[in-house]
Amino acid sequence: MSTKEITEYFNLSYPGDIRLKGSRIGIFQNQETLSKYMIIGMREEQRRNPPPVSEKLRQLRAMRKAIQQVRDESEISD
Repeated sequence: MSTKEITEYFNLSYPGDIRLKGSRIGIFQNQETLSKYMIIGMREEQRRNPPPVSEKLRQLRAMRKAIQQVRDESEISD
């Protein structure tokens, strides 16, 4: 199979990343690259769609911070 024929079926984006044309299916030849890609993808997905517990924790931290600020202000005025 010639290079021209290969490029008819695959996208060769960058070294180590080979994808089937018309799909998101890829073949990674480098395990380290794949691991980094997966970690970045998972982090991005979690950022876009955080689990409900993440929002609850954010709210609890904000509440704790507000309570601490009130306590600090009351100590200053005493």
